[in-house]
Amino acid sequence: MKTSNKLLIAFGGWIFAMLLFSAIVLRVNYSKGITNTHKRAPEEAIKIATLQPFRVLVLNGEGASQERVHIQHSDEYGIAGINKEQYQVKGDTLFIRIAGNSNGTLLCPAIETIEAHNTNWDISMSDFKDLPQLSFSSTAAGFARIYNSEIRSLKFSGAQQTSLEVGEDCKVDSADITIQKHGNLYFRRGNKYADIKVDSLNELQISGDALKSIKTIK
Repeated sequence: MKTSNKLLIAFGGWIFAMLLFSAIVLRVNYSKGITNTHKRAPEEAIKIATLQPFRVLVLNGEGASQERVHIQHSDEYGIAGINKEQYQVKGDTLFIRIAGNSNGTLLCPAIETIEAHNTNWDISMSDFKDLPQLSFSSTAAGFARIYNSEIRSLKFSGAQQTSLEVGEDCKVDSADITIQKHGNLYFRRGNKYADIKVDSLNELQISGDALKSIKTIK
């Protein structure tokens, strides 16, 4: 057999092998639901619903519900991750009621009051600058976290098994903190005045300038 014919047969065999390999790959991708291996649609963006302005947040839960809410500073008011049937704005108050578990985000320029009732709540807030005052109270166990924020006056009243963490990147001018039994307090940052009342905490961490400025611990 001529050399040219041998080369032609070898080339044809290589082409056939590549086509067979491509067909196998396409078949596997198709079985996984992948119909285009070169171009995939980007992940769906988080949907943010517009809210009427509010200054007060009230959380209510039912049964063994668990609410995780992150409050993020923004020039606009918005909400994401919570069904519209579960929240309502009345006057200056945003009411959220959860039956089950949720993981939501709130956007707002400022907030003055947060109340958590009858639910296992977990609330974090961040990036609020020069917030005049923040009053936080709970009647059920939960965890509050504050990060990268400046608050002139912070008042916190926690039920049993309530925890509060004020991050190192926060600045608090004055703080009035009350936590009942079996809670936790992590207060790390400078402030001008602190009045802290605690009862049989599981853990207490106070460091830096915050430790020097405390006036009362009961």
